[in-house]
Amino acid sequence: MDNLCIALNKEFDIPIDNLEVYLEKTCAAAAEQPLDDKGECSELQCTLSEELLLNSERLRTLTILRRDEKKYQDRLQKNSWLLERVRERGRTHIRIAREAQDLKRYVEEQRETIVQLKKDISRLKKKCGRQNHTSSQHYRVG
Repeated sequence: MDNLCIALNKEFDIPIDNLEVYLEKTCAAAAEQPLDDKGECSELQCTLSEELLLNSERLRTLTILRRDEKKYQDRLQKNSWLLERVRERGRTHIRIAREAQDLKRYVEEQRETIVQLKKDISRLKKKCGRQNHTSSQHYRVG
């Protein structure tokens, strides 16, 4: 709209604040023209009015599109932030799952160690029991 106003200002030297003001000024200017020029001025006024209305509608559409673009940019930014949080949680979940697997392996290794130690203790008890039994026989004989 600003470019249109500048162009119309340069062409007709009429400042335009909005469509209504422009039309009022062009009508007033047309009323001051001699009768011969009024027809041409009226045609020009109609053409410019139509172009101005069309540009006004385009501007309205552009404004709506810019508003929508900002809204969607905000949503995109929020979604990017949410996606990063989901990724972070995913990495945390993977790290925790790996730590849990490591702990399971460690617990299993400890169980195997305990089982092996129990076997060794049992074997040592049997060995010690035989030695005590054998040595007690030697003492009786002696």
